[in-house]
Amino acid sequence: MNTDWIIETALPIATFLCSVFGVFGFFRSVRKPNAHLRFANGKRKITFTPLYYRKKSDKYYMDPPTDCYDSHAYIEMHKHYNKLHEDDCKFLIPFQVINTGKLQLEDYRVEINVVGGKCQLLHSKDNFKEGDNIQNSLLDGVSINRLRIEYEPVAPLKKLNQKDHDDFAIRFTPDPDVLQYELHWRIIAKDFYRIGRLFITFAPTIEEYDELHFVNCQRDIPEGAEVIKDLKPYILKLAEKMKKEGV
Repeated sequence: MNTDWIIETALPIATFLCSVFGVFGFFRSVRKPNAHLRFANGKRKITFTPLYYRKKSDKYYMDPPTDCYDSHAYIEMHKHYNKLHEDDCKFLIPFQVINTGKLQLEDYRVEINVVGGKCQLLHSKDNFKEGDNIQNSLLDGVSINRLRIEYEPVAPLKKLNQKDHDDFAIRFTPDPDVLQYELHWRIIAKDFYRIGRLFITFAPTIEEYDELHFVNCQRDIPEGAEVIKDLKPYILKLAEKMKKEGV
C-alpha cells in the first residue's frame, strides 16, 4: 500500500493544527488570571526604625519620712510618658492584592505565614492608634491565628478587576531581638494560584535607662544595690525629654 500520499496530506494538516493549538494556547496563557501581593507602597520590602529601651541598671530611692513629693511627681510623669508611647512598637502593615492579569480575579483569598521569630499580630480596631488613620474596611475579612494571617474579601467584593487592587491591613508588634521577618504568602483564586515572599526589616535605635525602685525602708534595698539620694536630676531629665517631644 502506498502511504506517501497519506503522509503528504496529513503532515500539512497536522502542522496547521499544531499552529492553531499553539496560538490558542498562547492567547490562553496571556489571558489567564494573574496577581501578586505587595505592601501598600508597591514594594516587597518595608523597613521600620523603632526606638527600643534597654535596662542598664537598677537603682533604689528611699523616700524621706516627711516628704515624698519628688517620688510621686516622678512616678506620675513616668506613667504619663509610658502611656503616650505604649503603641510605639505596634506598626501598621498595609497590604495590596494587585490584579496584574488580563482577566478578572474571582473568588480569591490570601494566606500569609510569618517566618523569622516571635511577634504579635493584631487586627482589631482597638489595636490601631489615631495616627494610623485606619479605615474599618481595611480590617474586614482579616483573621489571625498566631503567626498566620488570612484575608478573604467580604461578599460581594470577591472579584478584582484588571489593574485594580484590594487593600487590607494589620498591626505588627515585633520581637526586639528579631531584625527581619519573611512573610510567605499565597493567593488562591478561581483558575489561579501564586506564591511569593515579602520582607519586614527593623533597624532599631537602642536607648538605655536606669530603672528606679521606690522603697520606704532600708531593708527593702538589696545588698550592694546602688542607692540614689536626690531624685530631682531624674525628674528634670524626664521633663526635658517630654518637652523635646512636645508632650
